[in-house]
Amino acid sequence: MEESLPELARRAHSPGRERPALHARRVCMRWSPLAVFLVLAAGAADLPAKESPKKALQNAPWNAPARKGLRYLDDHLFRLPEVQGTPRKPFTYAVAGLCYLMAERTVTGRSADRVRRVEEYLTRYIERVEQRVKDPSNLPGRHGMFSSNSLIQYTWPVAMTGMFFGELKARGRSRRAAKMIPRIVALLKDAQHESGGWGHGRVQNQGARGQNKKEKKKPDGGPFAGMKLPVRAGMGGYPPTLIAAANTSAIAMGLLATLPGSNADDSVKRARAYYAKARLDNGSFSYDPSQRSAGFAKTNAGRTAGAIYAMHCLGMARGDGFKKSVRYLMDNFAWIPEGHGSPCLNMMHGALTCHMLGKKEWTRFKKSFGDRLVAAQNDGGCLNCICENKAFGVTCDSKSHFGGIASFANGKKVYTTALHTFVLLLDRGQLKLAERRRPVSATRRRR
Repeated sequence: MEESLPELARRAHSPGRERPALHARRVCMRWSPLAVFLVLAAGAADLPAKESPKKALQNAPWNAPARKGLRYLDDHLFRLPEVQGTPRKPFTYAVAGLCYLMAERTVTGRSADRVRRVEEYLTRYIERVEQRVKDPSNLPGRHGMFSSNSLIQYTWPVAMTGMFFGELKARGRSRRAAKMIPRIVALLKDAQHESGGWGHGRVQNQGARGQNKKEKKKPDGGPFAGMKLPVRAGMGGYPPTLIAAANTSAIAMGLLATLPGSNADDSVKRARAYYAKARLDNGSFSYDPSQRSAGFAKTNAGRTAGAIYAMHCLGMARGDGFKKSVRYLMDNFAWIPEGHGSPCLNMMHGALTCHMLGKKEWTRFKKSFGDRLVAAQNDGGCLNCICENKAFGVTCDSKSHFGGIASFANGKKVYTTALHTFVLLLDRGQLKLAERRRPVSATRRRR
């Protein structure tokens, strides 16, 4: 005889009879610990063992060219002579130091010794810059001046040195880093132009934040029209700020601002305003902000990549302007290595940007340029510039501009190898300082 629905309900809820759902939950709770143990035990054999830093480097993508690049740095970095009038040696030391930290261990197994030697050299370099910048007679008479007697183009190596010491601090590898970072920040603040950007460094008769005693209004209709800019003294002068120099300094300042005690916050705020005004209508960034009609230049691609990463490091919101610059970069992706000034620096900034934007962009970067990077490495491990001189204004890093002078030629090779080795090692995601800066959405209020 079939039971009625009320009878079924009564029996299901009677005191002597467990409800089916409750019974099932009790069985799961009783057996779940054993089930979890059995699953973990069964899968333990398939889990990879924790690798040593040396093993991780061997098994990482791009492992062979990265190892050859590290070996080349081991053999050549500390043989570079001091060449007055160029900032390339300290800049190269700083990038190589980042490579040693990212690799955890060099091919020859002496990472700690290499990092220590880089740290000592860069400490002495910062001390020299601090002493020389105090005396205006040590500064060049104009922006972009090439002189072996003057402190020129120092913002680039000072900023990259800040990255090195910031990475040391982020990894807890050096007590000296905490003292060096505020000093480096102070030098970059002193060199920062009143617009919030950076050029090659301070010049004679220039006060704090780039203000010059001799001033004139630049006749330009762009956002910098009312800004008072230093007079260019003589032929060959440079603008007071350059996007590439600003990118290098802003990236360092933005990341150092994430560390306690850096005193970089006020400089970061001024730099944010600079980038908001410097962007062109198509989202790209030109050679210097006054070039408002230079959106067609193909060499803008590498600078725009650096500017996107700089804006990220400065904690700028990812609003419409940020997205416009990203769209421009994606549309002009193939032109990243075709840069003016230093295509290899473009590659470093392009790699950092794509790695930051996400897996899709990073995969595209590797597919677009990975084979070219490897093909440009010679048997000795030197990683050469991969630009193809396809655009107006491209300046190849692997071509000598000084008649084949050995000191400059060797310096170029170590410089290009350091930058491209950094790109290869970035696939391991080991830049701890960069991990401290999180994306800022357009709707989130910035601190």
